[in-house]
Amino acid sequence: MKIEVRSSDDIAALYVTYIELVDSGREETLDIVLAPGDYGVASIGPIRLDLGGNPEPKDPKIDVILRGASADPPAVLRDLGMLVTARSLRLENLILTGRSQALLEARVARAFELESCVVLGNSWGGPWGGVLMRVLGVHGQPAYSVDIADTWFVRNSQQSQAALLALAPATGSFIDEVRLRRVTFLENSTHADLQVHEARAIRADDVFAVKDGAGGAAVLRYERAEQVVLERSTFVVGDDGKLLREWRGVKVPGHAEEVLNFVKAL
Repeated sequence: MKIEVRSSDDIAALYVTYIELVDSGREETLDIVLAPGDYGVASIGPIRLDLGGNPEPKDPKIDVILRGASADPPAVLRDLGMLVTARSLRLENLILTGRSQALLEARVARAFELESCVVLGNSWGGPWGGVLMRVLGVHGQPAYSVDIADTWFVRNSQQSQAALLALAPATGSFIDEVRLRRVTFLENSTHADLQVHEARAIRADDVFAVKDGAGGAAVLRYERAEQVVLERSTFVVGDDGKLLREWRGVKVPGHAEEVLNFVKAL
C-alpha cells in the first residue's frame, strides 16, 4: 500500500490506516512517501508519527517504509517524534532535526534500515542514559538485522550519559548483524554515537567520525558482540580543511603516540 503525504495532517491520519492493517491480520507493506517540505505541526498542533499500535502487535506483519520522494529538495521532519512497531522499518531520504526529546522508538521483528538520511541538530536531556533513537526487537521473534548506509549524524547534543542511536534485541534474543556503510558522525556531543547490545556481528565500512570537544570518547559502544569487523583509520586535517596525513588499517598499540608526534611536529 503506497500513501503519498503532503502535509502534517496526512501524517497524523496514518495511525488509523496502520490500525486497520494490524486488525486485518494480513501481511502488507506500508510505503509512505513524503513530498518535499517541513513536517511536524498539523492543524491540531504538534504531532508525532504513531505506528505503534495499542496494544503493540505481538507478531508484526507490516513492513513500514518512510521515505522522502526526493533528496533535493528534501522532506524535513522537524521536532517530529516517531513510534513504530513493524516487521521491518526503513527510513530513507529524510532530514530529522530540531528534536528536544526522543526522536525514534521502534520495535522490529526482522530488519531496521536507515539510508540517505541526515540526523541534524537535535538536543535532548533526560532521562539519564536516555537515547535519541532506539530500536529494539520484538519478544518471541527471531533475530533482526540492521543496515545503516549513506547517512550523516551531525551536531547532535545531549545533557546526560546518552547515546544517539541504541540498538538492542528483545529479551532472550539477539541482533543478527549490524552493518554500517558510508556513515558519518560529525561533531556530536554525546556519550556514545552508536550503542549496540548483543549482536552476532558488527561490520563497519567507510565510517567517518569527528567528535565534538565536549563530547564523550566513544563513537561505537558495544556489549556481547560475537564478531566485530572494524578497519580503523585516522586523518589529520588542517585549519584550512586540507588533509595533512592519513593512516588506514591501523593497529591500536602505539598509534595514538604516532599521531601525537606528527601533530607536534607541524
